[in-house]
Amino acid sequence: MAIEELATGRGIVRNSNCVLQNQWQAYQCNNSEYAMMIIESLDEDTETRRLSPVAIVGNKYIDLINGPQDHGWCSGYTCRKRISTFMAIVDPTYPFDIYFSSTTPQKLRLRLLNTDKKISISVYYQFPNRQDVFDYTNTFILPKNAYMDNDEMKYKTVKESNRKAFLPTTADAVATNFFDRLEQKVYVIVEGGKPVDIRVNPIVVVTFSFGGVSESEFFGENLVRNLALFLGISASKVRIVDIVKEGTARRKKRAVSGVKVTTEIGDQPSSESNVTNSSVPANSSLSSQSLQNISSQLVNSRQLRSLDQHLNYQIGNPLNILGTLENPWRISATLVKGKGSHANAVLSGTTEVSLYDGWANFTNIAISHKGSDYGLTFQIWKVNNDLSVPKGQCLMFDVLYFYV
Repeated sequence: MAIEELATGRGIVRNSNCVLQNQWQAYQCNNSEYAMMIIESLDEDTETRRLSPVAIVGNKYIDLINGPQDHGWCSGYTCRKRISTFMAIVDPTYPFDIYFSSTTPQKLRLRLLNTDKKISISVYYQFPNRQDVFDYTNTFILPKNAYMDNDEMKYKTVKESNRKAFLPTTADAVATNFFDRLEQKVYVIVEGGKPVDIRVNPIVVVTFSFGGVSESEFFGENLVRNLALFLGISASKVRIVDIVKEGTARRKKRAVSGVKVTTEIGDQPSSESNVTNSSVPANSSLSSQSLQNISSQLVNSRQLRSLDQHLNYQIGNPLNILGTLENPWRISATLVKGKGSHANAVLSGTTEVSLYDGWANFTNIAISHKGSDYGLTFQIWKVNNDLSVPKGQCLMFDVLYFYV
C-alpha cells in the first residue's frame, strides 16, 4: 500500500483552520479541541518488547510516536528497558486508527485525557484471534454483532451490505466495540476519563468452503453440533462468526457457488479482565496446547478427506500442504533386504524426519554392511503415531540424491 492511500499529511491531526506560523515553527489551530490519548501495553514484556514507532492515523494525517528512553540503570550500563506507554495528541472530532510496528499487545489499555468527549478508535491486529473489550468498571462488553443466548455468546451474521451498521459511533456508550474480520481491526469507543481494555483471547479460527449450498439452505446449528462432537468439546465452545456467499466482493479467488463459513473455537469470554495474566482467560478450560491439538486435528482430517463425513457437508478443494507447523506429519524409513543383502545389515542415522511443504530430507541415513538388493520402505505418520495414509491408498514419491 502506498502511504498516500493511508495518509496525505504528517504529524498531529489538523484541519483547514490550522495555519503555519513560521516564527513559531508550529501550526496555530483555532476552533480545535485537542486531547491526549494514552496507549499502554499491559503485557508482561511491556519493558522489554519494542512496539514503536506507533502510527496513529486520523483525518488523513499520520503521526508516528516513538517510545520513551531507557529508564533503567544496570551496573553502570543501560538496561534497555522502556515502558510501552505512548502519548498521542488527538482530536475527538475524527476517528483514529492505531498500528503497531510489531505484534499488537495481548492486553492493551486506551485512555483519553483532558476532555469529557468520546472518540472512535480502531486497532489493527495481525492475527484473527478474539478481542474482548472491558470498560472502566472492568466489565466485559459484548461486541455489537454478538448476543447472549442461555449464558453463551453467539454472533449475528455480518454481511457486506450490513457491515456499517455494526461499526460503533460516538453516540454509543463507552467500550462499545466491533471486530471487523475483513480488515482485522477492533473498533471501540473511548470516553474521557474512562479507560478501556482490549484483551486478546487465544482461539482457533476455521473457515470452511461449502459448495452447492446457499445461505438460506445452510443450517449453522448442525455444523456447530457436528464440529463439537468431532473435536470432543462442548458445543458452547464453537461459534459461527461469519457467513459469506461465494462469488461476492469479499472473495479473493474464483470458486464454485456456495458459502464460506468462519467458525471460532475457544472458551466463552471472561466476565472480568485479568490484568495479571495476558495469555490465559480466568475461565479457560482449553489450554494453548489443547487449541494447537484442535488445529492439527482439523487440518489432518481435512487432508485425509474425512472431515466432510464428520461434518456432513461437502467441503471444497483438498489442501496440498501436509500437517501443521506445530505438528507436522512425519515420514520414517526402514530397510528391506533382498537375496544379496547382508544378514546383519541395519539402517543407521536419522530414520524419521518431518514433512515440510511436501519435502522429507534424510541427510545421514546409511546401510551398515555392504551388499545388494537393498530397498527402503517409507511410511507417513501424523501426530500420536497414527498412520496418516489409510490402508490401500497410494502416494507417489520422488527420491532425490540417494546414495548407497
